[in-house]
Amino acid sequence: MTKTIDFYFAVISSYAYLAAPRLGEIAQRTGASINFKPVNIGKVFESSETTPPAKQSDARKAYRAVDQARIAKAHDLPINLKPAFWPVPMELPSGMVIAIQNDSGEPMALTQALLSAIWAEDKNIADEETLIELATSCGYDGGDLLTQAKSDAIQAVLEANTAEAIEKGVFGSPTFIVDGELFWGQDRLDYVEAAL
Repeated sequence: MTKTIDFYFAVISSYAYLAAPRLGEIAQRTGASINFKPVNIGKVFESSETTPPAKQSDARKAYRAVDQARIAKAHDLPINLKPAFWPVPMELPSGMVIAIQNDSGEPMALTQALLSAIWAEDKNIADEETLIELATSCGYDGGDLLTQAKSDAIQAVLEANTAEAIEKGVFGSPTFIVDGELFWGQDRLDYVEAAL
């Protein structure tokens, strides 16, 4: 029986960037499907009383930078620890990911492109032309996805994902849920695979 990984994440999350390639590999190895659930991470943080990265102490920020560089090196991923366009509004890029999945498509390519745009390429994923270019480069109809992302129906899914995440105890990005069990952080992917 095929298992599903519910993948709660913010499209601007550095740790989601570091996790996404390995998540895709795990799904391929195990035959699991990924249910992509972009969330409004600000609301998740607020609900769980989690301090957003930008408001953390200098000591936490310094460690975060070292930690991200270490993980990126270990997995051969480029990373810019001070991206020019972060944080930025998430509604439209999140909506594009949701629109792909709503059409029974595979949103991993765009998810990785959005995350890489911030954390490796210094692109602004709040810019509509950039979003269209990224989606088109992944083989999607970028213009159509952007139009869908702006719709009330797609934005309602983003809000529903966020409410669902809060209800299930999600407090950060990325979070994975398998068979009702919650795993938080890119460093829990081994446990996600074991659960599958």
